Amino acid sequence: MSEKIHVPKRVTRGLQLNKWYEPYVLLTPMLIMLGFLFLYPIILSWCMAFQKYKLTEMYDVYFYKADKLFTNFITLFKKDRYLSRVTLTSLYMTPLLVLVSTVFGLTAALALNKKIPLRGFFQIIIFLPSAISGFLTSIMFRWMANAEYGVFNDLLMNVFHLTDSKISFLSAPGPALAVVIIATVWVATPGYAMTLLAAMQSIPKDIEEAAEIDGCNVVKRVWHITLPYIKPTFVIMFLLKFIWSFNYMDIVSTVTGGGPAFRTTTLPMYMYSLGFGTYDFGRAAALGLCVLAGLGLFVIVYMKLTRYEKAGEDF
Repeated sequence: MSEKIHVPKRVTRGLQLNKWYEPYVLLTPMLIMLGFLFLYPIILSWCMAFQKYKLTEMYDVYFYKADKLFTNFITLFKKDRYLSRVTLTSLYMTPLLVLVSTVFGLTAALALNKKIPLRGFFQIIIFLPSAISGFLTSIMFRWMANAEYGVFNDLLMNVFHLTDSKISFLSAPGPALAVVIIATVWVATPGYAMTLLAAMQSIPKDIEEAAEIDGCNVVKRVWHITLPYIKPTFVIMFLLKFIWSFNYMDIVSTVTGGGPAFRTTTLPMYMYSLGFGTYDFGRAAALGLCVLAGLGLFVIVYMKLTRYEKAGEDF
């Protein structure tokens, strides 16, 4: 018989006491990094929103007095002639991007969830756009939309014969917005499709087979089985895509530069131009605080309307 190892009670008590703070010790490095990279800049920007803070006048930086504490916000909403146009652009561009990405992503996921030949190959093809740098994608679409030697004009004139003259895609508001939407959807759809596909593959096959035997068509199976099962994933992905699309600015900035006439300028782009174009960090921080409050309110309302906490309870 093997001898039992005797451990003093004081040692075992010490090991038990050490367990409660072990997770906090392991999380400390990450919390320090997050605090330095995110929390500190956020607090600093909140302070700037209530300050007169211009990089060109660093000798004259101060907090506004109590009666003028919201000077940056008042200046932003009353005297800024571009804010309303930029806000309107963000409000209709973001839902449009999310809606189109959702339709294409869900359609691709439904198709790839079936046992089709070369399914692995098609998964690689669909996922490929998200593996390319957003900057390279922007440059590619900018060249494709070029009025003189772009492939878009070549397709419209020589392949589809829809027009006899070249279109300046990046000089007109409508075509410029269309190019931005196509480029953004091309980048965003693969991630959406792969995430929804992973959620669909967790649906029990016997339920789908039983529904098929009972005579349910494809539409009914998708509506009554697939969508309810993937609702938790779908709700969170839709929310994240909305926030990402709202804050996305690298493709818009590279393809159109916000033009023409601010027609493709979004709020994050305008915030950047306020901070690094006019060097008015106080007004830029005030706009950032408003955007943060607006997104926070949207998240609360969205989670209430979608009843995310009850998602999946029917199964």
